[in-house]
Amino acid sequence: MISKFKQKITLTTVFAILITILVGCSSLTNANSMNDNVKNIDTSAPSQSILPAQQKENKDVEKVSDTLDTDTIKEEASPENLTIEEKVEFYLEKLKDKSYTGTYGEGYTWYTAAEELGMLGKPAIPGLIEKLGTEDDYERALTLYALLLASQHENVKSFTNGEHIDVNLDFDVNNHPEMVNKAMAWWDKYKNNF
Repeated sequence: MISKFKQKITLTTVFAILITILVGCSSLTNANSMNDNVKNIDTSAPSQSILPAQQKENKDVEKVSDTLDTDTIKEEASPENLTIEEKVEFYLEKLKDKSYTGTYGEGYTWYTAAEELGMLGKPAIPGLIEKLGTEDDYERALTLYALLLASQHENVKSFTNGEHIDVNLDFDVNNHPEMVNKAMAWWDKYKNNF
């Protein structure tokens, strides 16, 4: 009876392991449909869940870029075959496109056009300054955010001694006039370098 009892434990253990493996495999087959559901989430509404606005160096942006979920960025997120000037024009035009976003981390919104302009730095700033006059509140918010990032780029720090445009991404239009004034004061101070 003792020997038979041990055999039943062995058979029960093997059976339990097989059941666990089957359940695990069947749950993995649903991964694609779950990813499809995540991709169908509406990202057109502005989100305040973003990178901290005050980044000490542009390297912080590059680190986030490394962890970015590239499947969630719309096509043409990085037009490789364009010159720097063409990239600036391309991303300036995309600032007003609410769907031109991606996600990173735990669902934070990545504002692709603003981030890309920020990573270009100096070449993007004159066009961004012109965009401050837009009537589109969403576009203005992203323009200010791109100016923050671009003014922290190494190719700008070289002549500003690290002084950047001290604004943040804010969709509250009541805060825009003050931030536009800060951006214009910075531009007046350094525009001869462009």
